[in-house]
Amino acid sequence: QDWLRQGRDESGGSDSADNPGADLDLRWSANTGEQFHLNGAAVVDGKVIVASRALDSPYSMMLAYDARTGAEAWRTYLDGDAESSPTVHGDKVYLTTGVGRVYALDAKNGAVAWESIEDEHNKGETVRRYGRAGGPVSVFDLEGKPPVAVYQEWGHVICRNADTGAKLPGG
Repeated sequence: QDWLRQGRDESGGSDSADNPGADLDLRWSANTGEQFHLNGAAVVDGKVIVASRALDSPYSMMLAYDARTGAEAWRTYLDGDAESSPTVHGDKVYLTTGVGRVYALDAKNGAVAWESIEDEHNKGETVRRYGRAGGPVSVFDLEGKPPVAVYQEWGHVICRNADTGAKLPGG
């Protein structure tokens, strides 16, 4: 059963239709090689996709594992601590980070489809990023229009074209 975001879907039902009950058993575990805090997972197309906040590393990452075997399918390093659980919509995985960056990754291989940051300043060789994108990204299909990715940034609601990352008017 696919769980496209924490809470399973936009309704946040958090229950499994197949009720595994007492049959639930540990099949595999994975070690990223780093300490991390798991923010949540999505399960789709036979992959378990997790976002992590590395505690003793400069990197956060998004990882995908084969749901049956636990073999790592892909790993993508992120700029900023992973703030949200991953959200899957179509062929992309969406995530917010603690430096205000929002990512859309290809769900098949983890490649960055697009990323965005609202407030970045370059001073010589130094880059300063400001912002705090928080909570999961919600993605909605609109009839006759591209899907819309919605997330929070410092008390504002930001809307982007979920396919391209382009910021939408009013968001």
